[in-house]
Amino acid sequence: MVTHIKAEQSVLQNSATHIITLSDGKLVYDKRPEPSSSNVTQVVTPPVNTTANSVKVLFMQTKAEILQLLRSPGYLVGVLLFSSMVVFFPDDDSQTLKLLLIAFSAISLLMFAIDRLGKRIAIERVEGWLKLTRVTPLQPSLYLMAKLLMTLAVLVASLITIFGIGIYKFGITQSVENWSLLSLSLLLGIIPFAMTGIALGYIVPPKALDAITGLLIPVALVGSGIFAQQMPSYLINAILLLPFFHYKGLIEFASGIPNDNQLMLHILWLIFYSVLSGLLAKQAYKRDAFVR
Repeated sequence: MVTHIKAEQSVLQNSATHIITLSDGKLVYDKRPEPSSSNVTQVVTPPVNTTANSVKVLFMQTKAEILQLLRSPGYLVGVLLFSSMVVFFPDDDSQTLKLLLIAFSAISLLMFAIDRLGKRIAIERVEGWLKLTRVTPLQPSLYLMAKLLMTLAVLVASLITIFGIGIYKFGITQSVENWSLLSLSLLLGIIPFAMTGIALGYIVPPKALDAITGLLIPVALVGSGIFAQQMPSYLINAILLLPFFHYKGLIEFASGIPNDNQLMLHILWLIFYSVLSGLLAKQAYKRDAFVR
């Protein structure tokens, strides 16, 4: 478990075998195992259920990430304030409002998954917090998964805010099943973009990340194929390979918008990009550890 919260130190003192403190950019061992004596009889320990341990570690690390987020709520407040901007939408007919709501939800999730998550990791890397993480037994895959789960939890809060305003202020109504399907599609489809944001956080400095993510919205709009009618054929063929296009296809199906009826193709492409971006994020994590 990795934490910088003083209230949890008493728990760590009793349960941890290693305690390492990051102070002034240096790692200090506060607790380490006692050297084993040659006279001590070797004890054969029973096999450990690594799957159960991994699940427990993932749960604890995700909990630590969420607690850290709640104790410095600036990021979360910014997400919710931006999501609340839907109150300024024009009070038009319900179908137009529904389309605006869905488009705003997708753009918001893209911004937070790539920009905010990547910047948060980049800042942690610059401040030296990740040095402490790397000397713990925490596996890179579990650390990245905890970051992803924390991000999805924040995005759920964002969607609740957006859809809640749409329901109570604008009177947009549809069944619970339709709202659930739309929310699930928005969240699952954002996974490859969130993993890309994590990878950028390990590769790019925070200031440079602002410049890169500033192009996110224009690239997303063009890459989704919204302006395909004004594009040459070779550019349309290239867009078909981009994750933005398949994310749009998944959302169109979930929201009941007329679509190309290629749902399985969109899902397979998004799974491919999720795996690819996950591997990229893991390699970026290991590369940053090697460089430092």
